[in-house]
Amino acid sequence: FWLKFLIHVSMPMIALVVLLARISVPCFGQLPSFVELKQHSFEAPFDYTEQLETWKVSGASIVTREHVLLTPNVLQRFGFMFSKQPLNTNAFNVSLVLKVTGTAPSPPQDQSFAFFYIQENITKSYDQDQVAQEGDWRKGLEKAGFLLEGMKNQFTGLGVFFTPSKSTSSGSHKVTAISSYGTSAFKMGWDIPSSYAKVANIRNRQDEAEIVVSVSPKLIQGFLVSNGEWQSIFRVDHSATNIFKNGYIGFTAFSGTGRSEADRISVSRMTVRNLDLTTIGESLTQDTETFAKMIDEEHRHFADQRGQAAHLQRVLSLIEKHVEEAGPLDKKVYKSLEAMNGRMSTMEANCKTLTKSVRIVGSGKSHEEMVGLVKSEIVGLKRALSSDAAVQKRTLEAVTKSVEDVKDKYTGASSELALATMAAEGSKLEVTVRSRSSQMSWMLFTIIGCVLVCGCLVAARMNSYEKKHFI
Repeated sequence: FWLKFLIHVSMPMIALVVLLARISVPCFGQLPSFVELKQHSFEAPFDYTEQLETWKVSGASIVTREHVLLTPNVLQRFGFMFSKQPLNTNAFNVSLVLKVTGTAPSPPQDQSFAFFYIQENITKSYDQDQVAQEGDWRKGLEKAGFLLEGMKNQFTGLGVFFTPSKSTSSGSHKVTAISSYGTSAFKMGWDIPSSYAKVANIRNRQDEAEIVVSVSPKLIQGFLVSNGEWQSIFRVDHSATNIFKNGYIGFTAFSGTGRSEADRISVSRMTVRNLDLTTIGESLTQDTETFAKMIDEEHRHFADQRGQAAHLQRVLSLIEKHVEEAGPLDKKVYKSLEAMNGRMSTMEANCKTLTKSVRIVGSGKSHEEMVGLVKSEIVGLKRALSSDAAVQKRTLEAVTKSVEDVKDKYTGASSELALATMAAEGSKLEVTVRSRSSQMSWMLFTIIGCVLVCGCLVAARMNSYEKKHFI
């Protein structure tokens, strides 16, 4: 009887625990392995052009190979980065890997950065050119309506703000989570940080801080994950109304003012996972509506094998279409791998050279022996250079002397004598040329006369032959 009673009571409790474990963020271990949303996730190394396709980056925020820099360690800088694509689900979690570093004992007290999930597509109303026209970035933001340190002070959605803590250690930040319906205007220093804000140690950590934001239709939670331990940093109850779908995620940041040096705030990885397997978390390059129909409740169960076969045929069609569209991307990845292979080959050759150098230096000899060997090599090199320098010096002296002799020979009084000699030689040459010319002329006339005489003799002989034989 007692065994049956325990089984009857414990089975519903076990089922409830399993259900809660599937729909909530675990307090221990890893995040649930749901569908990762690639258009809203990023991880180093970054491709600047690809990030700009799905995100709007403005202000002091930049995308580098190693991370997304929200604000540098320079005062009075605003950062802005928001997704251009909506999240088509209201059940998801976001894992942020942050790094907040600074050299000052404590950061500026008005420094802040925030994570948002809002209903408005803020990338369409944020005009960077209009903000820059004011000359002062803060004035430009305020004129455009962005009064909350780079964000509108009235928004519909979730905002998680990180501000330096005054009363605790220099590495701590206060975390304020605000769920707004767009009816209230918030102000830094007045509403943020709030009185119920919790403290999280995220500044100048040896490891990077990981923040997990879990959103479900009725509940929003935040955790700081460190060494496998999950610390709750905020909790927002939405039991009255469900959290909306089709929202936009992003960041804003302000480096602060004052005399203290600002912190450097960056994000090296952000992973967004869809927790609702019955919805498509983000827009697809393929036919999103067709894919959505394939995973709705109507197509999750089939009456017969004919329905299953038709469903499999639709799946195959989508896969074939995906393969065709992914072809150019595969080629791009292949080229990137080839370039990386070339860099790896270069690095391998450099490593071999470095290894050989280290082996030569560390050949088992003591430090004094290596120093003596280096000294002897330097002395030998100095002797060789000195010997070569002496030979080159003697050669240069001989060349210099030859140049000076030539210069003396053809300058001053010697040059006049040389000119007179050249004039006399020219006169002799002229006389010789004239005599030779007259001789050549007489020889030419003589040859012509001889040719004429010979011609006449031949003609006379031919006439005599003709008379003798034909007359």
